[in-house]
Amino acid sequence: MDEDKSTVRAVDRALHILKCFTFEQKEMNLADLCKVSGLPKTTVFRLLASLEKNGFVVKDERAQTYRLGMVLFQLGNIVSSSIELRKISLPVMEELAKKTRETININIVQGQERVCIEKVDGSHDLREFIEVGRSLPLYKGASGKILLAYLPETMQKEILKNAGDNLKEPAENVLKQLEIIRRNGYAVSQNERVLGAAAVSAPILNYDGKLVAGLTISGAAVRFTKEKINEFINLVVNGAKEISKNLGYKDRE
Repeated sequence: MDEDKSTVRAVDRALHILKCFTFEQKEMNLADLCKVSGLPKTTVFRLLASLEKNGFVVKDERAQTYRLGMVLFQLGNIVSSSIELRKISLPVMEELAKKTRETININIVQGQERVCIEKVDGSHDLREFIEVGRSLPLYKGASGKILLAYLPETMQKEILKNAGDNLKEPAENVLKQLEIIRRNGYAVSQNERVLGAAAVSAPILNYDGKLVAGLTISGAAVRFTKEKINEFINLVVNGAKEISKNLGYKDRE
């Protein structure tokens, strides 16, 4: 327990050091950082070494000063792209929710999982509960599999291997499903991740044809008849294409 508290305190202090940098003070030496942070010299020196090792700060050996590293720039770009994606997607999502009365959501890959970053609730009394920000498996349900299908095969195999006993069927079967999903350009699931729920998903691609996210129509499985599924496939594919186009993607077909 004491070790856990010490680790959390170290993380808090490291973050505090990063927050010391401002537009006015883009570069600081050790003494400056000690003064601004209010932390002991030995603590600041040790934390800076760790932050530098992981790319969060860069040290100018000649001037003996520190500045923020490119890792933070990369993380900022991820946040920025997610905000832009949500802004571009929302009008399409609202239109789909109006047409289908089902819940519409956007999911992205985060590590070896998926995360919902935006949703528009359906108007049916009985609808699937979607939690924004919650991490879920990539190998279950249409929302996950549409993303997994567009990842490199080596990553697909690694994710399925790491799923272990949580994967309820042979990995070879799932890989075949992913191949079909990618060929069709959409994924459909019923009672797969959540009993009584169904979903139809399509990929959102960026300007160079790479996967950005997945667009999903989800709701109660009882409403997802064969006719409705075909209707929803058409709507979600066209919706995903519209968002992709607004992100700069040009259909090469």
